[in-house]
Amino acid sequence: MAYTIIPNQGIDIWKQMNYTPPRGPCQHKSSLVSPGCPCLRFMLNPTKASTTFTCDGCGHHASFHKLENKEEDEILARWRERASIDNQANQANQANQANQHQRQRQRLRIAIGEVGEPTNPHQGRRKRVRSAADGSGEEAEH
Repeated sequence: MAYTIIPNQGIDIWKQMNYTPPRGPCQHKSSLVSPGCPCLRFMLNPTKASTTFTCDGCGHHASFHKLENKEEDEILARWRERASIDNQANQANQANQANQHQRQRQRLRIAIGEVGEPTNPHQGRRKRVRSAADGSGEEAEH
């Protein structure tokens, strides 16, 4: 009885073999004198990913590729750091905007008299005015 593997039917040889796809450059050389394979990253076609271990870029087996890609890891680390900095700046900006919005609403409430403070800063203050007749200091609204 022959078994046939049908792609995209839940059978994934990478998961069955507990194997992580490599991310590094190919190290295949046909001889000691010849240059290495120019493939810089293991490429895996998503439609063939469940049935093959070969690289779509160079055609070599996955075992010829390095598991790690240091250059790519450095780039990803810089991107994560940049995203973290941008996220912190965005959170600080949102907090600042919320504080500005609260201050603006408070100023508006004061201006329309909801809070109970006067709309005119001089309104409600009393000045001591001397009358010419008796020289006493009476309070009068000004």
